[in-house]
Amino acid sequence: RVQFDPNNANKCVIVYRPALCGKGTAIVGTVSGTGFAAFGTPVDFCDDSSSDNDLAFDPNTANKFLVSYRDSGNHNMGTGKVGTLSGTSISFGTDVVFHSESINKIVMVSDLNNANKYVIAYQDNADSDKGNAIVGTVSGTSVSYGTKVIFDAAAANSIGMSWDENLEKCIITFSDGGNGEYGTVVVG
Repeated sequence: RVQFDPNNANKCVIVYRPALCGKGTAIVGTVSGTGFAAFGTPVDFCDDSSSDNDLAFDPNTANKFLVSYRDSGNHNMGTGKVGTLSGTSISFGTDVVFHSESINKIVMVSDLNNANKYVIAYQDNADSDKGNAIVGTVSGTSVSYGTKVIFDAAAANSIGMSWDENLEKCIITFSDGGNGEYGTVVVG
């Protein structure tokens, strides 16, 4: 996944899983014209194998972003970590679990109207792949989480999410496994 930093022109962060080690890794890219001028040094945010990595920047808080991932080294639990940018370098706070059972299909957005707030949607593997959402609140280099809410009582597949700044709401799209995989939308 890749996200541009809304507070630093021409800077983006890419989170990925290298094939050789599988660790969750992040890197800063600097865009120039139609290509990349430079990349920073890759930094691991997960010491074990990770998957379903996603990130979001908060346009209200400079140099901060939240990364969420499925921590394969910790029973595939949903985990988050705050990242801090300094030029082309990234540092991370500590891991915080937001779902203590196996999850999948993580997507996230920042609340464009409220600083340090994020919404994470995901599939709960331990509960029949139900669609869940949870709010994360960043404070400094740490994140805390609210209570999860089920947005689809059946298997939620192909999850997508966006934030509407004018409505101050998030829109979650998914294919509903309990309703013939029909494309479905809920508002949060």
